[in-house]
Amino acid sequence: MIRRALVAALVAVLAAGAAASVQAAPADYLLPVEKHTTPKARALAVKYRPQLLQFSEYVYHCLPYVEIKNGLGFKKNAKDPATDDRFASLWLYVEQGDDKSFSALSPARQASAIFSRYGVPMIRRLSAMQGLASDPDVYGFSVALAWVKPGSDPNRPTLETLATFMDQATTRAFLSKTLPASEWVDKMKIYFYDGEKEMGRPPLEVWEDNFIATYKVPNYEVQKGVTCP
Repeated sequence: MIRRALVAALVAVLAAGAAASVQAAPADYLLPVEKHTTPKARALAVKYRPQLLQFSEYVYHCLPYVEIKNGLGFKKNAKDPATDDRFASLWLYVEQGDDKSFSALSPARQASAIFSRYGVPMIRRLSAMQGLASDPDVYGFSVALAWVKPGSDPNRPTLETLATFMDQATTRAFLSKTLPASEWVDKMKIYFYDGEKEMGRPPLEVWEDNFIATYKVPNYEVQKGVTCP
C-alpha cells in the first residue's frame, strides 16, 4: 500500500518506483502500544510517541520514494529471545524501478548500496530523537530495509530484506566519525533474506551517499505548511 500520488523515477543509481493513492496518515505507521510485547517496550512506546510521530511525518511527507512498514517503535531482536533489549526500530520499504546498474550488482553489494543510501540516514535520524542517548532502556537501533529483487516476477515480486541491529555506543561513535564504518558493521547483528529464505550475514559495506539530503522528486509538492529539513 503506497500512500502518495505517482512518484517520478529516480535518475540516480537506485531509482524510485511508482506509487498509488493516499490511504494512511503518519500516525498509522507507528507500532501500536498494545502490540509491544513487554512492559518495558510499551513504556518506551508511550514515552517516545511524540518523537516517533515526528519521525513518521518526516518520512511520510519528505521521502515519497520510501514507506514505513510493519511499524515504527521499540522492537527486540527475535533471534535473541533470551533478552529484552529494545531497539528504536524502523522497517522501510524502498520503491524501486528497473535499473540495470543496480541489477548487475551482487546481492551483498545491493544490500550495501541500499543500506548506505537509506539505512545510515534513517539511523542518524533515529539517534537524534530527544532522550534516547541517556535512556538505559533503549539498547540500540534497528533498521530493516526491503526492496523488490531485480528480475523477480512482477506479478509476484520477491522482496530482498536486510535487517540490522546495533547498540547505541558504537552507533553514536560511528555517526560522530570516531569509529570506522568497518568496525561499526563488525559489531552489528545482520540478517539478509531473499524472499523468506535467510541468506546469512552478507559482507556489508558502508560508504558516503548524500542522496536523501540532496535528491528532489520532480513535480512532487510537499503538503502546505510542511517543511522538509
